[in-house]
Amino acid sequence: MALWQTEVRRGAWKRGPGAYFARRYGFTVLGAIQPADFTEPSPREVAKLIVQVRELGVPMIAAALVVPPIVARQFTGSFSRMMVLSPLIGAAAGALGIYLSWFIDVSSGASVVLVASGFFVASLGYAEVRDRLLRRAARSVSFTR
Repeated sequence: MALWQTEVRRGAWKRGPGAYFARRYGFTVLGAIQPADFTEPSPREVAKLIVQVRELGVPMIAAALVVPPIVARQFTGSFSRMMVLSPLIGAAAGALGIYLSWFIDVSSGASVVLVASGFFVASLGYAEVRDRLLRRAARSVSFTR
């Protein structure tokens, strides 16, 4: 912090607490996407955030970020195809999970994780069947003259 005292303190934040803390630590806010008054969050807003984190939770975030690329990798070896397939798988897991949560009246985060996990198990099954067929085809090829 001592180094910053001689520099011009300016910053722009896309979101998050940066703009709030900027005022507290003497930065000039150049731009921020958040409430314009930079007030501290009320206890009600903090409680709402805690409830959202509890409801969605870390498993939801991990499943949304990690599982779709893993599933896409089972279906293709091309990175560019994986980049196209991965968001589609994530969107399908989200849509089916939300529908499932509405249909059976359970938490939406848990149902999205369940659907994404189902996609993962199905992709493992697909990869195993594919590999067995490729091994069988490789054994049947004869290299004799």
